[in-house]
Amino acid sequence: MGLEMYVYKTKQPVPQSGFVTPDDAVKIAYWRNHSNLHGWMEALYKRKGGTVLFTGTLLKLELTDLDELEKFVIRDPLPHTACYLFEVGEKANDLVFTLIARGALRSGYNVFYDSWWWKG
Repeated sequence: MGLEMYVYKTKQPVPQSGFVTPDDAVKIAYWRNHSNLHGWMEALYKRKGGTVLFTGTLLKLELTDLDELEKFVIRDPLPHTACYLFEVGEKANDLVFTLIARGALRSGYNVFYDSWWWKG
């Protein structure tokens, strides 16, 4: 069992959360079992008003979200999220992700996070 985590860019307008992946979505980031990043994204989802189960719910990311995430990553570590299946993410990859996502936003794309559990 594991958690697959993705960030996509799309030219389609998207709401804050709870939407279907647009047909033109292009993956710009991937992690597997990065518990602290997933926990941070879930907390962001709740701050934006999310109330349903987070895993599998798409979450729009904005420049202010990426700025906040970058501050947490630089501070190291992201807030701890406990789960026996999770592994620790890499700080450098998280920072590269924030740069790529910012570039996509500045180029007119919308950026969103997605995750799902799989059983192996």
